[in-house]
Amino acid sequence: MSTFLELCNIVRAQSGISGQGPSSVENQVGIMSDVVRWTTEAYNKIQTMHENWNFLHNQFTFELQAGLSTYNPSLIVGSNNGVGVRTPTKDTFIIQQTNTNKEKTRLRYVPWSVWQIDEKRLNVDEVRQPTMYTEDPSGVYHFYPSEQAQINPLDNINHTITFQGYARPHVMTVNNDIPAIPEQYQELIKMEALIRYAEFYNSPEVYKSAALMFQEGIKKMEYSELPRENLRTPTLVHFA
Repeated sequence: MSTFLELCNIVRAQSGISGQGPSSVENQVGIMSDVVRWTTEAYNKIQTMHENWNFLHNQFTFELQAGLSTYNPSLIVGSNNGVGVRTPTKDTFIIQQTNTNKEKTRLRYVPWSVWQIDEKRLNVDEVRQPTMYTEDPSGVYHFYPSEQAQINPLDNINHTITFQGYARPHVMTVNNDIPAIPEQYQELIKMEALIRYAEFYNSPEVYKSAALMFQEGIKKMEYSELPRENLRTPTLVHFA
């Protein structure tokens, strides 16, 4: 498993740039700054090619305080790598009263367009614990109904909400940062960085070789790191 700095050094060496380094991913200038930038951009491109890479799958948990009916997901980090929410899996929201052994229940997702019509008519049972939620166009979660805040804070009932989803792209910033993508596909970061080098310096030989290897590798990664429903198996026999 290569570190951010090691990846940058490999990109520099394989691109044919003379000398040594970079010695650090921080405070670089000139060509070494370009090497770090190409590596960073390559890593981000791979992560953003699909929003549901398996390696970005995470479990997210947050506490909905009594009296609140909205929550900003920018405050949530994943349990696997500490990166925030990018795409929630809508049918996986589970709610339970915080610090109790009460039964967990699933929250019902309501599309924002329906929610806007009349949210209170969506639920005829006037219970305190939220039973449904939506996500507005800005990404904020809304819950209904909301637990009323009590005069005495000790009487408040908070709820813990857990859900599955996909994290935002991971960003490497210091020398020893490790990419989130599986180790066997780290070569893709180097290939994409070399493509950027070749475009900048007009090096068709490097571009052709790196682009070919990248396309072959990304196909293998997609087969391995995307959910099965993303894959399309070609029909081998034509139907009459």
